[in-house]
Amino acid sequence: MKYFGLLKVNSNLRNLWFAQLISRLGDNIHMIAMIYYVYSLTGSAFNVGKVLIFFTIPTLLTPFFGIVIDNYSKKHIMIISDLVRALLVLVIPFTKSMTVIYIITFFLQLVNQFFSPSRRSLLPEIVSDSELLKSNSLLESTKMFMKIIGPSIAGVIIALSGSQIAFFLNSISFFLSVIILSRISNSNTANNKPFVKVASNFSKELIEGIRAFSSNRTIWMITLLSAFVSISVGANNALVVVFVEKFLGLGSQEYGLLVTFLGVGMFVGSIYIGNRKELNKLSLSLALLITGISFLAFANIKNFPIALILRLLIGIGMGIFTVISATLMQKATTKDTRGRIFTINSTLSNGSMMISMTIFSFLADKMSISHVLSLASVWYFIAFVISIFFTSNLYSSSKTEASI
Repeated sequence: MKYFGLLKVNSNLRNLWFAQLISRLGDNIHMIAMIYYVYSLTGSAFNVGKVLIFFTIPTLLTPFFGIVIDNYSKKHIMIISDLVRALLVLVIPFTKSMTVIYIITFFLQLVNQFFSPSRRSLLPEIVSDSELLKSNSLLESTKMFMKIIGPSIAGVIIALSGSQIAFFLNSISFFLSVIILSRISNSNTANNKPFVKVASNFSKELIEGIRAFSSNRTIWMITLLSAFVSISVGANNALVVVFVEKFLGLGSQEYGLLVTFLGVGMFVGSIYIGNRKELNKLSLSLALLITGISFLAFANIKNFPIALILRLLIGIGMGIFTVISATLMQKATTKDTRGRIFTINSTLSNGSMMISMTIFSFLADKMSISHVLSLASVWYFIAFVISIFFTSNLYSSSKTEASI
């Protein structure tokens, strides 16, 4: 079934997709606007960096949120999350206090840690197993497309009207998302338990989530692979701008093109894997191999057009890996523990990324930037080797029907 047909016959998926389309566009406009707003207020790159730090810290707290997600309506959690974010964003244009901006940034991302795992956990409840791969592909490709066009739209808005208008638009996007999400009507979304009962069983449920995570081969193998990939991604996020200036001898325009080509590649990869009739067991491994080879080549090439092509290939591999890994985890989990498992996965991946950014940024001051990025690419190859040797484990706990 094509994407349009899938959206046409499944109103719940259509509402989830449309809500994400609007809110993701607002998110990407918001990030660019925030960077410009903070820099215009302070003239300090360090203050911009601190905003990004406050944006990242909440991602390490997610295992505790999984208990809430598993015990309450995922639909209602997403609606409340968007309402809170809409109100928080509205405060930003009216303050010039960096302390207030840091606090708002922290809580915006904190609330997002409820929203994102809830969306991933809700998807298997509103689509069939046979539709899960294509549905993940649709949502992931939409996210990538918004990431491609969002910064450009933000640039136009900021140039014409200033950063404050961008914040108002982001707030509106959250309110619109709330209206659309409220239209999801599925009996499986009703899962609320008394707060006192959830609070009294908090530690017990956390331990149950950890046990469910560690006892399922597919889940912990995908998480291990995601953690290794996140090490390389962390180095990429922190150092590509340095690579562009020091190794390629180019500037911000070329850096922007490299970011765009990566996003386009992830969009293409997501669409490609979603249109496969069957999920080949080697697809995930090949995606890691393609990404690793392309990343290693990129780290050592000085030809900018070839660098763009390599960024495209890196993005394609990442798009395929992201869709497959999400689908396998969704199929390998149950409704009762899905929220806790996804939040544990997110915490380990984000933690690996933060450690990577710290270590590889330090190494970049001591070594050639090309050598540092080459070293970072090794983690893709490690993930590839592990995925090859443990292919049967990756699929044994999921209900994915695959062919070689």
